[in-house]
Amino acid sequence: MTTNDNNLQHGSVLTDILVYSAIGCCSYLLLIICGDMPAISSQHLTTPESIIAVLLLFNGVGLSLRFVNRRMSASYPAWIKKRSRMFTFLAIAAAALLCSNYLLLVATKVIGHSPRPMALAWRGAGALLGVWLIELLAVSLLLINRFYADIAEHRRRARQLEDASAKAQYAALQSQLNPHFLFNSLNTLVAEIEYNPAGAAEFTRNLADIYRYILDCHEKQSVSLNEEIRFAQTYLQLQRVRLGDCIQLETKLNNIEGYMQLPPLTLQLLTENVIKHNIVNTANPATIKLWCEENDDSPWLAVSNTLTPKPVIGTSGHGLQNLSKRCRLLCGRDIRIIADNNTFTVKIPMIYD
Repeated sequence: MTTNDNNLQHGSVLTDILVYSAIGCCSYLLLIICGDMPAISSQHLTTPESIIAVLLLFNGVGLSLRFVNRRMSASYPAWIKKRSRMFTFLAIAAAALLCSNYLLLVATKVIGHSPRPMALAWRGAGALLGVWLIELLAVSLLLINRFYADIAEHRRRARQLEDASAKAQYAALQSQLNPHFLFNSLNTLVAEIEYNPAGAAEFTRNLADIYRYILDCHEKQSVSLNEEIRFAQTYLQLQRVRLGDCIQLETKLNNIEGYMQLPPLTLQLLTENVIKHNIVNTANPATIKLWCEENDDSPWLAVSNTLTPKPVIGTSGHGLQNLSKRCRLLCGRDIRIIADNNTFTVKIPMIYD
């Protein structure tokens, strides 16, 4: 998260605290004036301790609602698709405010030594409902404003994600169209046609599948992990024809994990990096391992390989930088890179479908 995002978030929290403090104080005064309480001195109800208790109560409720709203916004696409979640959240907010007002009215009766603080007369019930409706109007306006601000923010992020995905697709297509790749592929295909016609047909199908998948990702912001694994297997099968049976992909996933979403062409980038930066041959076979894990209550995909680095190789790092940017836009989290003397691991944040 950038510094500007942090500043906006802190400013938003401060605004919410001020709004809920104002709502709490106004509600408290209205309940004192209009509630069914005995005629007592208002000094008992306007002490600093009473005002602080009111502020803590309403800000506790308000910030709790904000937390729930933020958690729902983290899975924004699913939240928008299932409008029932939004109405459920609004119903919870309304119930929380009604309970807060009732507790506030009971507290004022206790302070005012009312003989039956839990009971509600017609006047008290009318005051409670009136204050609640005013609060619902204020909170609804606040939530609607926040809702449309979130929509604008997510649309901005979607545009940035589309741009980053287009760049990634172009980079992937460019890497498959560069003269070195085409030269190796055509030489392999000629050799297969001459010595193994059946293998040549399979090689050609795999090559076509690679280009088809890259082109199909043009308008996709995310794909399922299962799709990415199938594509990675096709890509590695193409490489095995040239390198030999010296590179494998091992996965440890359950059914639910296979449907999690991540940026397209993620595994193509990572498998290509393994071949590009490591010595891969029959004497130095490579195994790429995939597994999922939960960190900070969020799903992550770990992609790990053993290190047999090539002596000298230039690297720009643009591929991982682009992947990092797409993950921040899609998931709100950055990739994590863990390297030691033996293994290189990249952890990719994912989202639930």
